[in-house]
Amino acid sequence: MRLRQALGVMPGDVVALVGGGGKTSTALALAHELAPLTRVIFTTTTRIYPVPGLPVLLTSAGPGWREKLLVGERGAGEILGPVVLACEELPGGKLKGLDSEVVNEVASFVGAGRLGAGSVEAVSAIGPGMAPVLLVEADGSAGRPFKAPAGHEPVIPGCSTLVLALAGADAIGRPLDRENVHRPEAVARILGLPEAYGQRSQPVHRLSAQDIATVLLHPDGTARGRPGDARLVPVLTRIDRAGVAAQAEEAASALIEMGARRVALIALDSTVSSARPRGPVAAVILAAGLSRRFGSPKLLHPIGGLPMLERTVRAACRAGFARVTVVIPTGPGETGVVIDKYRRLLEPYPVELAFNPAPEAGQSGSVRAGVDALNASVPGPERPEAAMFIPGDQPFLTPAILDALIEAWVNDRPAVLAPAAGGRRLSPVIFSKELFPELLKLTGDQGGRMVLESRPELLRTLEFADPAPFRDIDFPEEVPHGRRNEDQ
Repeated sequence: MRLRQALGVMPGDVVALVGGGGKTSTALALAHELAPLTRVIFTTTTRIYPVPGLPVLLTSAGPGWREKLLVGERGAGEILGPVVLACEELPGGKLKGLDSEVVNEVASFVGAGRLGAGSVEAVSAIGPGMAPVLLVEADGSAGRPFKAPAGHEPVIPGCSTLVLALAGADAIGRPLDRENVHRPEAVARILGLPEAYGQRSQPVHRLSAQDIATVLLHPDGTARGRPGDARLVPVLTRIDRAGVAAQAEEAASALIEMGARRVALIALDSTVSSARPRGPVAAVILAAGLSRRFGSPKLLHPIGGLPMLERTVRAACRAGFARVTVVIPTGPGETGVVIDKYRRLLEPYPVELAFNPAPEAGQSGSVRAGVDALNASVPGPERPEAAMFIPGDQPFLTPAILDALIEAWVNDRPAVLAPAAGGRRLSPVIFSKELFPELLKLTGDQGGRMVLESRPELLRTLEFADPAPFRDIDFPEEVPHGRRNEDQ
């Protein structure tokens, strides 16, 4: 799995990295992985040293720096490599970061983040659906693997859409002192310990996996000040170091038990050697239908400026799934052309692909392909405990709706959970992993409905007031006109 998939990074994200344990190396690995797909801007709200090999653009150098973020010296329309954006170079060689307001301005200009679509001229330099990604180092840790913020930290821009809260897994078992922890008194305060634990005169408190998880998720902890609608992904780094893997798994389990929807475990040396997410619920988007009633590949049909499938995928990627798998068809001729379009459409998104070799046989083949993909790509202990099966032709689903379903399942853990509105059971539906063997036996075009018809007692429903966001598209006349529901 690629790093951007494990972390859930998608086009147009403003990614704030906070905590300790390798923010810069993680950001750079992300930047180089994303560079073939879109423009990547690496900046900071603190201070950093220049990054070897990456050009630096200074806002203090004069007018025109905004346009250079997108155009560069080789002409408009060409995706360039990552660039470091800073305010000015300080004596001693460090780069002074940007104020949060300037980061917000940059995000709005290039069409990233929450503050607007950016100028038409700027976005056109990249192309539709490929908004740049901003990576913002929003915290300092003095080289320590773990920290809690001081009163003025972290400086997370308001436009941030994704906050990565990092901690080095090698901090587990180390003493809570200044040698191993940046601002140990703040960590002690969050853990309910005397703040003097950061001083040598006090008894040694060794950090546990639970301690790490507590600080990463505490309101006054690592990600304090996160915008309320920004996704939060705790990240445990350095899991490749000797004796750390089991500790990282313990911390990841604690984070999920405490409510994290997604946790990433990554190993970093000079490159990313391992990256994998953990979480209770996965998404399987069913996109292998043949669109017979629509008359053409409906999932490529634009709604509000985006292809139908891309809208569904964007909603899923912005929700709290451990991973997102998209099932697409395989086949020659016209189907092969559609597959190539699907691949290009999905490449920028943090999704994995699964394949239905016989889409003409009905939806059951896609369900089986999705379950097989989960079973094959995820080790048993890390396998999600449930999967939500989302029809690709439900383009009006929102991350809030999907998160509400995830939360309802996590709270009660029913065998099957479905939304309901207006007296009707709707899709998408969550199946617990205990039912995966039954899903693998499905045939025909009924999908999971066959399981529910044979065992209706398994079903729990979550009521919604409005059925409109759950509607699917079967015929061209059902496609709404205008740009309604464009933002997800």
